[in-house]
Amino acid sequence: MFIEYKLVFITLLNFFLYIFLMQYIGFIITTIIFIIVTAIIIGPKKKKDLLVATIVSVVITVSTYIFFQNVLYVRFPSGLFF
Repeated sequence: MFIEYKLVFITLLNFFLYIFLMQYIGFIITTIIFIIVTAIIIGPKKKKDLLVATIVSVVITVSTYIFFQNVLYVRFPSGLFF
């Protein structure tokens, strides 16, 4: 049974690790790492896709952060760096 749902369990473990690390590292760095790792786990295994995943993760994270901080006035967890 575990072999059938291996990808689900790995992604779930990645998500719980993301939640745990967010309080220590902060929203921006943790979210960028989470999106990249999830894209690597789920997506195709090409070098070009890693570059695309990195660019997409930075754009999504920064735009979400700016929108929530400046428009909705919601504070995200800050960590060591941000």
